[in-house]
Order: sequence, then C-alpha cells, then structure tokens
Amino acid sequence: MPVDPLFLGLALVVIGLALILVEVLIPSHGLISILALICVIVGIAFLWKHSMVWGISGMLAVMVLGPAVAAFALKILPNTPMGRRMFGEMPEDLVETERRAKEEHTQKMATLVSRTGKAITPLRPIGTIEIDGERFEALAELGAIERGDTVRVSAIVDNQIKVRIHKESTDTLSQA
Repeated sequence: MPVDPLFLGLALVVIGLALILVEVLIPSHGLISILALICVIVGIAFLWKHSMVWGISGMLAVMVLGPAVAAFALKILPNTPMGRRMFGEMPEDLVETERRAKEEHTQKMATLVSRTGKAITPLRPIGTIEIDGERFEALAELGAIERGDTVRVSAIVDNQIKVRIHKESTDTLSQA
C-alpha cells in the first residue's frame, strides 16, 4: 500500500520541527539538529511531489514556524539541566548557602548601629574604621574625620556604614 506524499511530507516537517525542541533537551552536539534539517528538507520535497501549492505552503510554514520553534526552544533552554550549566546558574544548595551568608552579613551590619570605633584611615568621606578589632569601610556623614578619631555608627544604608565623630571624642580634643 503506497503512502501518500502529502501525509509523508507533513509528517516529516512536523517531526523536523519537533526535533529542534528535542535538541534543546538532549545535548547531541548538533546531531539531532542535522536530523531535524534533513526531515524538514525531505518533507518539503514530498510536499512538492504532491503539488506545487503544498510545496510552497510547506516552505512558507517552515520559514515561519522554524524560527518560532527555535525561539521557544531558546526560551526554555535556561530551565533545562544543560541550560543551567551553560548559563552558570548555581545549584540550589549553593544558592541557599549564599542567601544565608548575605542574611547573616545584613544582621551583623545591623548590630553595628550606635557602636563606637576608631578611624584607621582618614574618612574624606570614605575610609576604614575598626570596631572591636574588625575593620570596615565607612562613609563620614558630616565632613572629614581624621585618622585616630573615635567614631560612632549612625546608620547602615544599602550595606554602607555611615559614621559621625563620637561626641566624647570631640570633648576630649577640646580639653587637651
């Protein structure tokens, strides 16, 4: 029983377009893409064999659906295991570890508010301060702060430590 070229052509074109999606899900170094291209070309040839109208229609359909299927495949690529490796997405356990580390850092920064320390470098307006033996980069809120001045953390804004000269520090300077 002979197979109708129209049916065979349509089936091969659909299979070829489906293989483009499969290429995204199964890494084959382009072998599945080559098979998809062969299916589409042979499918269009069978459509031409049936009639010129079907041949032209098949070519136009492939010209429209081919890029649409490829765009859809690229859209789902980042959600596949291969895509996550290609685009450098971190494993979930590493993401969770990093999230916890950021949260701990934010909590630690929040505990610094109202604490006093010492300016290790001049703050004009940014410099290094030391609080309880730990160094931090800080921003002087009001003017320059000289090296050795006692500073008080006034706020934490977007992970930036803002400091002012500690009042006791200025009182001792005026007494000396």
